[in-house]
Amino acid sequence: NGSEVCIAIRGTEAWFPDLDDLSADFLLGVGIVPAQYGVLVNFYNEMKTTGKISASDNVTIAGHSLGGFLSQLLMADHAGEFDAMYTYNAPGIGGIGMQQLESKFGITPENISAANMYNILGDGVSNIASLGTMLGDIVEVQIENDFLPTGDHTIKKLTDSLAVYDTLWQLDNGLDIAAFNGVFKQSSNAEDISLE
Repeated sequence: NGSEVCIAIRGTEAWFPDLDDLSADFLLGVGIVPAQYGVLVNFYNEMKTTGKISASDNVTIAGHSLGGFLSQLLMADHAGEFDAMYTYNAPGIGGIGMQQLESKFGITPENISAANMYNILGDGVSNIASLGTMLGDIVEVQIENDFLPTGDHTIKKLTDSLAVYDTLWQLDNGLDIAAFNGVFKQSSNAEDISLE
C-alpha cells in the first residue's frame, strides 16, 4: 500500500534504569552486541510476517543512544530493506563490536551502504555519542549545553534544538545546517540559552 512506516527505538531508560538496558550499555562498551538486538530482529520479522510492514512500504528506522546503535545494526544487517535511518546521540560500531558483526553477520565497513543513514549529534560533550565508527553521515546540531556531560546526551536537548531548526527552515528553507549553527552560536553569549 506504500505507507510510511517508522520504527523508533528508545535509548537507555535513565531515570528508572532497566537492568537489561544497563547491561546492554556495558556490553556495547566492551564491544559485544547486546541481547536487545535479537529482540529487535524478532519484532521486525514479526511486523513483516503479519503484514504490518509490506514490501511496498517506505520504512525508516530511528533510535536514540542505545536505540541508535541497534538501528545501525538492523540497517546494516537488513541492507536494502529500509529507506532511511536516523540516529540521535548514538554510539557507532567498531573495534571488537565490528569484528563480532563481521563474524556473526558478515557485515564489514566495505559492504555497508551508508546511503540514507544520518547520525544527528548534539554539539555538547557526550561520553557516548559517536564512539566507534558511525555508519552514514554525521550531522552536528547546536544544542544548549549543560554543565553535566550526561545532560548533553539526552534526547530532550536534541528534540528542542531540532524543533527550532525546523521552525527556521519553515521560514527559509534555503539555509543549511551550517548556517543554522552559525545563527545559534551568534545569538547568545551564553551557550545554555542560545536557542531561546
